[in-house]
Amino acid sequence: MTTLTRNTLLLIALLGLSAGCNDGTGPDALPDIQHDPILFVHGYGGNGGNWQDIKAKFKADGWVDEE
Repeated sequence: MTTLTRNTLLLIALLGLSAGCNDGTGPDALPDIQHDPILFVHGYGGNGGNWQDIKAKFKADGWVDEE
């Protein structure tokens, strides 16, 4: 019985602490997205730099990093 009470008190304390960590404002407003997002995936042995040319083309066409 003592273990159950101790665990219950510990759970209540942790819930109280975690509730105090949230400021309740939620996420910032999302940007206005004009296009469907694109996820670039490189293959084995590649890196993010493989996509710089096509990324520059999309930016020239009006895409932004947040899309």
